[in-house]
Amino acid sequence: MRQPGDQAITDGYAVVNLDDAIELTRKHYPQGPEKLAEQMRVFVLESPLRGAAGWCSKGKRPQIRLDTSTSVSRKRFTLAHELAHLVLGTDPDLVLEPFQSNRQEEREADRVASIFLIPDERLRQLVGGQVPVDAKALQRVAKEANVSPVMSARRVVADCGELGLINAAVFYFEKGELIWSYSESLQFASHEPAELFREAQNAYPALARSDNGDGNVNVCSLSDLIGAIHYFALG
Repeated sequence: MRQPGDQAITDGYAVVNLDDAIELTRKHYPQGPEKLAEQMRVFVLESPLRGAAGWCSKGKRPQIRLDTSTSVSRKRFTLAHELAHLVLGTDPDLVLEPFQSNRQEEREADRVASIFLIPDERLRQLVGGQVPVDAKALQRVAKEANVSPVMSARRVVADCGELGLINAAVFYFEKGELIWSYSESLQFASHEPAELFREAQNAYPALARSDNGDGNVNVCSLSDLIGAIHYFALG
């Protein structure tokens, strides 16, 4: 019988369950995904790719390909995402843009990848109870974890309740156009993201604050480094 921490060898690589994978990446933060790939005996190669940031082939021994033209932080996210598929046992798709797929398997791989990159306890140490969490705080998290500010924003939004926030969302804009948004619990009318974006632009570099009518305060933080605003409803 397998005990916690034991590994089964399948087709030349080590199968690691989710709990053990999370613990391993926590232990080796901030190099968790790299250490997990090594522990699972996965080949990780970099090469020029067209139309994708990376992909994973299973075969007798899984191989993860990363696009050489992407940034270090993007390569690390792609690596973590593909490892998440292997750990979860789901079929990977071509990695195009993080957090934009509608496939449940891709959304779950994104979620697990973010935990591999920034463990729960480290996230709480970095921003837990520090309200509001503004763009500068997200950039500090990104620098320490060697991820993108967008990745750190997404991670905060996913665990907002544990961090002392009532609700949170991140909106990603490029050239003034909303590309994607993410929240665990908030729903927005179609006009609201653009209105929040304008509020954040007008207040930049300070935080934009407004009463949302239910006794809470909307706080918007705009980062010119990532073209995104981070919206938090605070008590």
